[in-house]
Amino acid sequence: MIQLPVEGLAPVERHGLALLIDLSRLLPAPAGAAAVRLDLVAGGREGLDALADDPGIDDGVIRVTRNAVRTFGEIGGMVTEQGTRERDRLGRVPSTANPLVQAWREKEPLLSSYANGIRIAAARAAGDRPFRAVSPWPDGKRWAAAITHDLDIVSLWPVFTGLRALELLKKGEWGQLGRTIGAALGATFGDPVRRAALEILAIEQEAGIRSTWYIICGSPTWQSWKQGDVTYTPESKATRSILAAIAATGCEIGLHGSMVTAVDPARFLEQAERLGALVPTRGTGVRQHFLRMDPGMTQRGMIRAGFQHDATIGFSDTNGFRMGIADIVPWYDAAGDTNTPLEAVPFCWMDRTQSKYQGVEDPMEWARVALEMAGRCRDVEGFWSGIWHPNLTAPLGYPRAPEAFRAIVKGLTADPTAWVTTVGEAVRWRKARRAVAAVGIGAGGEVVAKRPVGSAPVWLEDAQGHRREEATG
Repeated sequence: MIQLPVEGLAPVERHGLALLIDLSRLLPAPAGAAAVRLDLVAGGREGLDALADDPGIDDGVIRVTRNAVRTFGEIGGMVTEQGTRERDRLGRVPSTANPLVQAWREKEPLLSSYANGIRIAAARAAGDRPFRAVSPWPDGKRWAAAITHDLDIVSLWPVFTGLRALELLKKGEWGQLGRTIGAALGATFGDPVRRAALEILAIEQEAGIRSTWYIICGSPTWQSWKQGDVTYTPESKATRSILAAIAATGCEIGLHGSMVTAVDPARFLEQAERLGALVPTRGTGVRQHFLRMDPGMTQRGMIRAGFQHDATIGFSDTNGFRMGIADIVPWYDAAGDTNTPLEAVPFCWMDRTQSKYQGVEDPMEWARVALEMAGRCRDVEGFWSGIWHPNLTAPLGYPRAPEAFRAIVKGLTADPTAWVTTVGEAVRWRKARRAVAAVGIGAGGEVVAKRPVGSAPVWLEDAQGHRREEATG
């Protein structure tokens, strides 16, 4: 358990401290309880270097520099990127504006690792005092993963095959180009997009998991086609068929916000209502198409439209941890200096990052990197989220891609300590875990803690990670 400072902090420092305790899984203690105290001290290094300073440890006390807490708030709150006006050709904040990329450290879940170190330090400082942390994930699982799919293409698939063929031609990928043309000719009178979606669902069902799908719900125009944005109608027969198949497997369906919602957030509500009319149960999440957003403004639009999670946060051109976090955390609004009810769900891997931006055309290499990133999330008992596009199939220019997807699913589900779930379920668990707090010590010396009424069971652990008490609802 941990006693926290409550006064004298700037808003970004309060956010950083809350984020640090949340990621560390330390159990907040009531006033007067026999618990480790966290003190904030001046001095130490600045910026990312502040996270290299080990916490000071005394009997019953751990000391962390205010610089470290501020850095936690700034990186975990994407403060720099909310303030910059740098944009790439698609209107996105480029990865080069990210402080972790600038320091060549985007491949590390830096904040998650630091928070784990704080938990270990608190356990050492506890001495004879009761020490408890909250279990990382439900049912004894030690880390979590969510596979997500962005439905970018439904109709007029030969157009996209042609664009992909030009891409392969420019790269000199003659063998892959030949296989693509052959597969496309063989699928001339079929629907390879629907077939690919069904294959993905079958692979997931075979593994006993469910995924999260994000669906575009704008209206195609000549301009949206030119941008590669909205290219299908959600109410079309082809789209409805795919949506019915997704819903039948129990997968989660959220909104894939079109590019216009990034600059006109009022359109979120319109698109969300359109999706809600098409599916029996609309999910509570959203991800922007092309990852296009104006950090801060776009999220405020998501909140006004009633979304509970944003799965946009990640890089398009490199696989890594944009917030330094392998987990799910509240979105911080830098303009208002406040946390928001929106949960940020960062992804750390995407298929097209490697083929489109890095020139890697071997799908099995994509799978290797996906599982490598998953291993880094596992190491910090965190959360991995990756994006697999359902149009990655042979007739559209991606021979062997389904084989790679199967390898990813097999790799994630082979670990018995992994909880592979939907984004929405992971968000609900993390909100419940974050709300757990100690209320006292029982007559037998047990720690008494409360969790939100109606939430899934949440357990407490001792310093060795052994399950102890269950938080009561």
